Amino acid sequence: MKYAILPFILVISSLSWAQSQRLKAAAVAKLFYQAGCHRVQSGPCRGNVTIQVYGNQAQGLPNSVRNVLVVRAVEQAQIWGDTILEGEYTADGNTRLDTVIAIRNNQTVIGYGIRYSEKAWYTGDCSYSSTNPQSLRSCREGRIQEVSFVSTDLMEAEVDQNQFADFTPGR
Repeated sequence: MKYAILPFILVISSLSWAQSQRLKAAAVAKLFYQAGCHRVQSGPCRGNVTIQVYGNQAQGLPNSVRNVLVVRAVEQAQIWGDTILEGEYTADGNTRLDTVIAIRNNQTVIGYGIRYSEKAWYTGDCSYSSTNPQSLRSCREGRIQEVSFVSTDLMEAEVDQNQFADFTPGR
């Protein structure tokens, strides 16, 4: 019985510590999942953790926070050059901040989750030439999207290991 309670105690003690510390992005991600907040919708998680979703390109967030999160999204999308864009996809390079999740413990923000995307094309079954942008017209259009966690101080971000970059056709 005492072993079943141990993970819950660890979450609560970690969250108490989180309130008094500036959390790195990896710690934000860990606490998010430990508290059972694996869904992207407002509401309670375990303990005193709640999430609040700011959709429609993060409308409702203070501009100062939103502007920094846009910068983090653009930085994170640069990683795609070594991941999804090495395959049969190309993107327009115009990163959009789609959704922000404010992660709170006892009403104190302990970090953010961000979903960002770019217009993209699947080039695996079309006549695409990187020297001829018009050739994208024959390719399947969509969006590459990904989720990252951002530290409490907004200075660093880390890709969500459960939601790597993915192409969604038609969006």
